[in-house]
Amino acid sequence: MQAAVIVRNDRSSLYSAAAFMDLRTASTGLGNWSCGNSGVGAHSWSVCFGQTLTQSSAVNSAGSAEAVSLGVSPFV
Repeated sequence: MQAAVIVRNDRSSLYSAAAFMDLRTASTGLGNWSCGNSGVGAHSWSVCFGQTLTQSSAVNSAGSAEAVSLGVSPFV
């Protein structure tokens, strides 16, 4: 499994963004990852990936971009 944050820049100029994500089972935190400020080109996407982990139970992920919560995913 792997957590990721996707940032879309709809502006007409470069935008700098930082992102954060985690991975958790129902009872255990598996890791936290952050991607420092990075330029996202005008009208484009940027993806920040966490580490790839092997896990046999369901996990979910919480994320944020520019300190704004992106919510929590369902367990998959």
